[in-house]
Amino acid sequence: MHIKRFREKTLEEALRNVKAALGEDAIILSTKKTNGGAEVLAAVDFDVADIEKKVSDEAVIKTELTDMKKELSDIKCLFASLSHDNEVKGLAGLGSGAVKLYEEMLLKGVHEEVSKRVIKMAAAYKSNGSSLKERCAAVIRENVSVCNPLSGGGRPKLLALVGPAGVGKTMSAVKLAVKLARKFEANVGIISIDDIRPGASETLKACGRSLGISSVDAPAAKDGFNEAVWNNKDKDIVLIDTPGKNPKDMKEINRLKDTLNCGLPVKTALVLSAATRDDSLFNACKGFGILPIDCMVFTKIDEADSFGSILNTSLYMKKPVAYLCNGQRIPENIMAASNELIGNLILGGGQPDV
Repeated sequence: MHIKRFREKTLEEALRNVKAALGEDAIILSTKKTNGGAEVLAAVDFDVADIEKKVSDEAVIKTELTDMKKELSDIKCLFASLSHDNEVKGLAGLGSGAVKLYEEMLLKGVHEEVSKRVIKMAAAYKSNGSSLKERCAAVIRENVSVCNPLSGGGRPKLLALVGPAGVGKTMSAVKLAVKLARKFEANVGIISIDDIRPGASETLKACGRSLGISSVDAPAAKDGFNEAVWNNKDKDIVLIDTPGKNPKDMKEINRLKDTLNCGLPVKTALVLSAATRDDSLFNACKGFGILPIDCMVFTKIDEADSFGSILNTSLYMKKPVAYLCNGQRIPENIMAASNELIGNLILGGGQPDV
């Protein structure tokens, strides 16, 4: 039996070449598409038994190749697993319960690399009778930054709350305004430039009236915003409520950037929900990262199952945490962030009392 392979740009051309080269008695063994066109395997002077054996052998080879690919994939996964296991096993020499603590930190939402780094730093500390977990909490307290964005400077102090839709920017502004007014007797105003969400300004005004906080609307344009700030020049603090933006919509975020870039000393707080997955938080950080972010606010602490995302995100952004919100009560459920609070929240696992 004579077998020949034909490769052409089209299947029709290949079949014509088969007929021309091998004659009318040629039999087609197989056809397949290739990157360059088509391939035909044909035979002449054949024996049925030979053909069946050839086809059978090719099928066996294909099966064996498929099995080999699967085995190679399994081996790659195994090596990756072993590499990960070796890194984790390396923690075992860092102190009693290091591996168990690593697994606990993962369950609490702390990123793998962050968890390893924290444990290694904690193991290097002098114990002075403290457990490795207590030293890890100390490392977290030392490595997460906190701030008061309303300290220092002249008046009015301006703080804009920006972030994705639905994270609680408006209610955070109301809680903070009422707390500042009642606890510190500050003269606080709120400016809303939310021209997207229906009824947002009405809700804000209603809350303001019932709680004794002045609230005004301003167009989401630089001139209108500057005028609204000027009209609140008698205030100690002015909070700016902004519309929720899709982190992928760079056109809208740039529009917001243009509004806030008004020549006034506006500080910007990125508001995120602690109950959001890390990948969504990081996407929000990337999108809103084009704004001059000064600090971060984490809401919905009461809805979150773990709090490692607070550490992960603040380290990723390299920005301090200013406030934490853990409920709907006004103004009770907003608190100034502290290193102690965040460290205990992440490794203690309890909800903070405010």
